[in-house]
Amino acid sequence: MEKQTIAQVKATIRREGTWTGKLCPSNFYPDSPWGIAAEKTFTREDLKPINEGRENMPQTEFESYCNSFSYYNCNNEMGKRIHFYRTDAPPTK
Repeated sequence: MEKQTIAQVKATIRREGTWTGKLCPSNFYPDSPWGIAAEKTFTREDLKPINEGRENMPQTEFESYCNSFSYYNCNNEMGKRIHFYRTDAPPTK
């Protein structure tokens, strides 16, 4: 399992077409016994704007999912940021 930033996740989706991994609050690990991590697969479709009529608020499905995850799972106790862990990463040398 490889930890990635949000920019790396978006770049992987654009380059490879898909990203599979786990999201969890910053004070937890994805394999913690509390099971707080969410498994998710993102595709190129998730990077397309979903509300094109609003020029001031372009948002993608990816951003919408991350915002919802953060709202419901991140706080002072669990961590205020989202950490991304790629589970389908090719082995590094």
